[in-house]
Amino acid sequence: MKDVVIDRALVQSEDEMLSRWGKYERPIVSIHCTAYNHGKFIRDALDGYLIQKTAFPFEVLIHDDASTDDTAEIIREYEKKYPNIIKPIYQVENQYSQGKKPGRLNYQRALGQYIAMCEGDDYWTDPEKLQVQIDWMQQNPECSLTFHAVDYVDADTKKFIKGYHYANKSEYVSMDDIILRDRGKMLMSASKVFRKQIIMNVPKFCYELPAGDYGIDLLAGLNGKVYYINRNMAVYRTNINASAMGVVRKMDFDNYINRYVRFAKALSLFNVFTHEQYTNSVKKKQSSFVFNALRRGRGKTDVKNYLKNLSKCFNYLNGKAKILAAIYIFPIPGSFQDIKTFFWRFKIAR
Repeated sequence: MKDVVIDRALVQSEDEMLSRWGKYERPIVSIHCTAYNHGKFIRDALDGYLIQKTAFPFEVLIHDDASTDDTAEIIREYEKKYPNIIKPIYQVENQYSQGKKPGRLNYQRALGQYIAMCEGDDYWTDPEKLQVQIDWMQQNPECSLTFHAVDYVDADTKKFIKGYHYANKSEYVSMDDIILRDRGKMLMSASKVFRKQIIMNVPKFCYELPAGDYGIDLLAGLNGKVYYINRNMAVYRTNINASAMGVVRKMDFDNYINRYVRFAKALSLFNVFTHEQYTNSVKKKQSSFVFNALRRGRGKTDVKNYLKNLSKCFNYLNGKAKILAAIYIFPIPGSFQDIKTFFWRFKIAR
């Protein structure tokens, strides 16, 4: 089985890191981490930062969103040992529940030219990760964002699930693939490093997106080139109820649909902003967003409510997806399940 654990023997002291970096005025990289009730995981995230062997200085910006477990206590333990590197914010009231984006609060205080992302429930496994990505971006000034392959691990069993690769070699990514996020899992948060300048002037469509990292990907594609590094250097944990996607999965059907309608509306704004250069991909992604929401939520509501929500989505669905969404109105006998599978296998919604 693939080894997806951190070699904690590689964790460095602050003195070691500062000695290697020498005197500096500002960090080159700001590591962005948001945490909420990640007590079981946050040590892995922090140790993943502290194994990074870099020739340049970095800072670790952690935003704890008023966790109710021992997350803040663990962060304070690390802050005490690394006062010049680890720079936390400890919220007293949960900001996310008030409609505020913890990520934006963290970005505002970043001193680095580059921002590296890794949430408190994910972690880095390769001590050369940051150096590899920054080397590429410094040698290729047209590159606005790099990302890499990521391993998936079950949060409960800690078992390796799969390694996700965008491609079988390192390469630049097309804007259409950024919009669609095609070819399997790509642009996972724990893999991304981007130039801070791309988020200095954020257009309206980004503020309308329910998930800020998708907006960063789109901005990176509009403001430079996005480069994939075919090397597994981080772990994404699945099946975490307290994660952002865990909260989304627990939404009732109405709120679930509304979330993905917001994505579709934001992409309409993006299409206008880009003078309809990517209309085909935008329409495919809009259809995919709302169709998947309908498909996953159908069993959680009655026909009347399904129809009400279908009306919100209908104009964003492409022709094939409209047919399948209509089929979902009716109860599907077991013998009819093959038809659903057939449609889904050939990605009728795309």
